[in-house]
Amino acid sequence: MTISRFYLAISILVGAIVGVGIFSLPYLASQAGFFVSLFWLTLLALVSAYLHLMYGEIILRTGQEHRFPGYVRYYLGKIWGLLSSFSTIFGLWLSQLVYIIVGAGFLELIFKNFVKPPPGFWAFSLFILGAFFIYLDITRLAKGELFFNFFLILIFFLIFLASWSLIRFENFYGFSRQNFFLPYGATLFTLTGLMSIAEVKEVLAPDFSLFKKAIKAGIFISALISLIFLITVLGVSGNLTSENSIAGLEKFLPRSIIALLSGFGFLAVFTSFLTTGFSLKKVFWYDWAVPKNLSFFFAVLPPIIFYFSSFKNFIEIISFSGTIFLGFDALLLLFIYRKSKTKGDRSPEYSLRSSILPLFIGIILVLGVLAYFFKNPI
Repeated sequence: MTISRFYLAISILVGAIVGVGIFSLPYLASQAGFFVSLFWLTLLALVSAYLHLMYGEIILRTGQEHRFPGYVRYYLGKIWGLLSSFSTIFGLWLSQLVYIIVGAGFLELIFKNFVKPPPGFWAFSLFILGAFFIYLDITRLAKGELFFNFFLILIFFLIFLASWSLIRFENFYGFSRQNFFLPYGATLFTLTGLMSIAEVKEVLAPDFSLFKKAIKAGIFISALISLIFLITVLGVSGNLTSENSIAGLEKFLPRSIIALLSGFGFLAVFTSFLTTGFSLKKVFWYDWAVPKNLSFFFAVLPPIIFYFSSFKNFIEIISFSGTIFLGFDALLLLFIYRKSKTKGDRSPEYSLRSSILPLFIGIILVLGVLAYFFKNPI
């Protein structure tokens, strides 16, 4: 295996993980406290690393390739496979909704000094443009997701260097006991990139000896980038931190830097919207045998309907999606992993040996769900 393929595999995983979720972390830290957020970021980075390693081992143990619901169906049966499909679809719809909300916010920041359109204009514009690409199957821009994410990460580091003198350490001293679980769902969302593990495997094929190291490195780098971004934004803007992080920096950083970050932020979010839309379209078309044109409408319409039905709170949506849908998928993953140890038809290149960690992770996931519903009763 060439070293370049190893680093490409890492970059794919980092590109899949470092996305829209990272923009929620500084605001949540401003509400719960920096050290609370640091606790969840550290704990869930370890949980995420183990979950990704488990999924990688499942893929290696299974001769036939599947998407995640396919592995659930193969190891746990049709009923659980169907539930997993529903969870995946709704989770992707909510991801698209988040992309619309955050992308619209970036467009507003870019053009605020030039035009003042009516509410919802930028969200609808992003939706129309994205739907156009998805309908025509124009995948070239979506393939630039890794490129745009790379430059977005580079800008994060440049802002960190440029903002170092503006960071006030008193912004890190806050603590809210009642908001202790607040960062949980969004942090889990931010550190999850399970859908990219199959692509990481493809890049490394046919030699999977570095598969495990690539996953570990990808999670570590993603968590480190998230921490640096959190420290930078919270340290500079403190209690003025906005929900999307960037708007709150306007009072502290030059307009040119805000526009640059918003521009690459929009491109990264928009390409993620396209990638998710293409995936949803294929799920309906291939997995559910829905006609191609109808698959397009099922893939793109629900998120914009949610948006104009007043589901516009970025933090609430990302927390719900991370806690409920990703939590459900992660719990299924624990059961799949256990089954794959005996039912898998291939000898994997690596095998995790701890029998206690999956139980510990399961407890964390269940506690996260219980805490969410305790805080947000139905």
